[in-house]
Amino acid sequence: MTIRNLHISAALLCFALTAGHAAADVYTTLGGYYSKVDKPVDRSGSGGQIGVGYTLTDQWSLELGYDQLIDQSPQWPGFANISNPNNGGGIVFKSGHKSSGLSMSVLGKTALDEYNTLFYRVGAINNKSESWVFQHGSAACTNQTADTFTYDFISNNVPVGKVRACGYSSTNTALLYGLGIDHQFNQQWFSRVEVVGLSDPDTQSLYALKLAVGYRF
Repeated sequence: MTIRNLHISAALLCFALTAGHAAADVYTTLGGYYSKVDKPVDRSGSGGQIGVGYTLTDQWSLELGYDQLIDQSPQWPGFANISNPNNGGGIVFKSGHKSSGLSMSVLGKTALDEYNTLFYRVGAINNKSESWVFQHGSAACTNQTADTFTYDFISNNVPVGKVRACGYSSTNTALLYGLGIDHQFNQQWFSRVEVVGLSDPDTQSLYALKLAVGYRF
């Protein structure tokens, strides 16, 4: 699915949701993520989600949302208490990663009982990812177009070490998939627990736990 097709599909869904006869089949969700990134950095963190859905049949739904899967800034060097690194001091580097975008998914559903529904998700996300990766020594960044910063550590005018920060940014259409359970509290309110995966072979691999609450109009 190209970005252009994603935008066209989003517009069609929005048109469908504004139709008066569809009001009873429209719902919205609001939730949060806890994500683990395997590629291009090893980092965990939180994010958020807002979405709107349309129930096609008892077995199928269509959802459009904005997903901020992870929003973790890098931890830049700290020089406090550098003389005693075993007591919370020293120079600390921690890679950062941010990932977000507009998504569209199809949900297949199976009722488990009166209150719980198992569903799976297959869709696409126009994913914008940003990463800062710290590399020790003189290793070059893997992408020649990356933004780079180099930290040289000097003691008594003698170089004692080097760390390079490589900044990566890209926007791609990635595969979004998941498996979860909706629990219905009443005719309007429901909760959602879902394990979500994002796969972009060129740039990113991410897994997340999503907790959300939903409301049916």
